[in-house]
Amino acid sequence: MNSDILNYTEQHIKKADIQDKSVLEVGSLNVNGSIRPYIELLEPKLYLGIDIKDGKNVDLIADITKCDKWNILFDVIICQSTLEHIRQWKKAVNNMKSLLSVDGLIYISIPDKEFHFHGYPYDWWRFSQKDLESIFNDFEIIRSDKIGMINLLIVKKINRTISDISNYKLYSILRKKLMKEQSIIDLIVWSLNNWKYLLRRAVVATLKLF
Repeated sequence: MNSDILNYTEQHIKKADIQDKSVLEVGSLNVNGSIRPYIELLEPKLYLGIDIKDGKNVDLIADITKCDKWNILFDVIICQSTLEHIRQWKKAVNNMKSLLSVDGLIYISIPDKEFHFHGYPYDWWRFSQKDLESIFNDFEIIRSDKIGMINLLIVKKINRTISDISNYKLYSILRKKLMKEQSIIDLIVWSLNNWKYLLRRAVVATLKLF
């Protein structure tokens, strides 16, 4: 996680936002830094970190696109540098909105269009500030900022109504154009066109084993 994101989050998430409240972190696996130690200092009632694979800071292996049946609400949801890796981002956003209690807060950070490709395990989308504000137009926007190539948004849920984003188009990092959806075919086409990049990654990963 970018140090600027950590600093920004620490600056704008205060104890009153977290103390005695339930927190869900989407994409909680600690890859290169985590906000969790800071959040836990603010004494949440519950902190649940979910990710699609096990590892440090992951309490539950779960896919946010498949959490629509959960019978629980959270006061705070944190999603940092994660949405760009989720092919079905609309399901992810809708589920986060549904899992949030009224008056609850969502904290999001996500790379802008200029940010380089970083497959972990995949990389699908780029969100502009305008995109984030449009996608969350059913929420009260507390802050909308940009630090370098990272967009940051803090929003508050004001009612139970969720806007329809099914037709929204985002910039595809694979196809270099606006798209409503992407499929595995898009990933295959990108892979065929970028085999040298994938080969370098495979070599680096192999060398790390020795």
